[in-house]
Amino acid sequence: MRIVLWYLTLSCALLQILSEELPKEFEDKNTIDCLSEVERDSSILKDVMDKNYNIVSEDPVVYAFFDCMFEKLHFIKNGEFVKTELVKYTAEKSVPFFKPDAKNPRKVGHDAFEACKDIERGPKRVVNYTNCIIREIRK
Repeated sequence: MRIVLWYLTLSCALLQILSEELPKEFEDKNTIDCLSEVERDSSILKDVMDKNYNIVSEDPVVYAFFDCMFEKLHFIKNGEFVKTELVKYTAEKSVPFFKPDAKNPRKVGHDAFEACKDIERGPKRVVNYTNCIIREIRK
């Protein structure tokens, strides 16, 4: 599970360098299952993010992959974002990565969630949420 969380936090860096096969350390069940679910290999993840770690891909299969990961990590339940899981993850993983000098990562994570939780529904919802969280943390 820790590998998956690390994968999501650093996915932009990792996704830029992924080739046809996942590195052995990232062959976790959720990633493999989600790639299988969208009927693709890890090549779909190449160049998904820009240098600022924003997801820039316009590929609907990439959106489906991120949706699957959120579901498998219990970040979404019954179509709704799970606040406790997302705030915890954001505070423990994303804030230290994007804002290592934050005095109160939990508050930064909470505030970011509150700013992004009502992202418009649709095929890019998880992608837009992820980009929003990164933007909010960097403020």
